[in-house]
Amino acid sequence: MSSIYEALHEGRREIRLLQFDDVPDNGGISLLLENHSLVEPGLSFQALSYTWVTDAEAQAKANSNEKIDVDSKLISVNGIDFAVASNLFAALPHIRHMICNSPDEPKFFWVDAISINQEDDKEKASQVGMMGDIYRAASKVIIWLGEED
Repeated sequence: MSSIYEALHEGRREIRLLQFDDVPDNGGISLLLENHSLVEPGLSFQALSYTWVTDAEAQAKANSNEKIDVDSKLISVNGIDFAVASNLFAALPHIRHMICNSPDEPKFFWVDAISINQEDDKEKASQVGMMGDIYRAASKVIIWLGEED
């Protein structure tokens, strides 16, 4: 099974940044993921802050003794199918519109659920420890509260 993740070099304080792939808009989401040093001169990116689950999912979990599966949707990352939570899936078209329709916006963005390999506990611990630095280094932090009612 192919992985979207290339190893990070901790000594270089590397993070993974996303950008939208230049494919025709067919309603799907296609992203490219690549490593960058957080201290790279001229690095410009945006960071997304959002909830991993919707209020309804959180309420269902709170009212249940069972672990619930978060509704996930498929996107493409480096040409490989990748599952993301429905709340992140809903945010991505808005981010694409904002980034692709403004020449002044940084084209790279950071999203913890994709930029950090969630299956690698060592990497997660290292990257979570850097999150304050990541948000401070971002030229803009996007806060996603969810779809409008």
